[in-house]
Amino acid sequence: QAMGAKYKNKYLGTIGDIGVFSFNVHKHLQCGEGGILVTNNKKIAFRAQLVRNHGEAVIDNLKEQKIYEPIIGSNYRLSELHAAVAIEQLKKINKLNDPRIRLANYLTKELKKINWLDGAEILKNSTHTFYVYPIKFKKEIIKIKRETFVMAMKKEGFILGMGYIKPLYLMPLYQKKEIYPNSKFPFSELKVKYNRGICPVVERIYYKDLLISSICNSQRTKKDIDLFIKAIKKIENNIEELIKYEKNK
Repeated sequence: QAMGAKYKNKYLGTIGDIGVFSFNVHKHLQCGEGGILVTNNKKIAFRAQLVRNHGEAVIDNLKEQKIYEPIIGSNYRLSELHAAVAIEQLKKINKLNDPRIRLANYLTKELKKINWLDGAEILKNSTHTFYVYPIKFKKEIIKIKRETFVMAMKKEGFILGMGYIKPLYLMPLYQKKEIYPNSKFPFSELKVKYNRGICPVVERIYYKDLLISSICNSQRTKKDIDLFIKAIKKIENNIEELIKYEKNK
């Protein structure tokens, strides 16, 4: 979700052994569906090609047969039509990212004027391409629940997400410790407890602090950001009414 972004002047996706990008319709670079895996390791690349295509490959005349090994694969092939669209989109990635970055920088500047919301903070020698725009909600200052603020913003015409994705260890797969029917493998071999509370920071962010907005997508304009900020200030000016609402709810 961060094609074109950098961390300490290195493109995301090139820092580890493998980088993966989605081309789903909501992403910066999109071709309807699909994605791409990038790596500079030939063995990993070949293994990924096998996994992509039922574990099959034409190997009789392969020069590097030593890296081949039997493997279970599936059908993860991206169609030629999707790939052709994605290639052309990739040539425009900076043009697709730049409007988001400009709007996000403007929103960050405006949010600095509101002491109970924190906008995105970008690390030195890094860039952000803003698939979504994250906002930290400070209940201790504004004195209303995050849910109440989100409800009020919705009435002003702006949809906000709360927390984004639940911490993975709280998903049913980990809570039930079951991947395969009638088997607890591989959890039966792991001495790990996936209890709520083991990652308090990420849980606080998910359940209390984080707001997500798509206000900076490339279809928006500076005028939309101004209306977004205007809605926030309107809520701030009517905060006593919202506090009463919570008490009477």
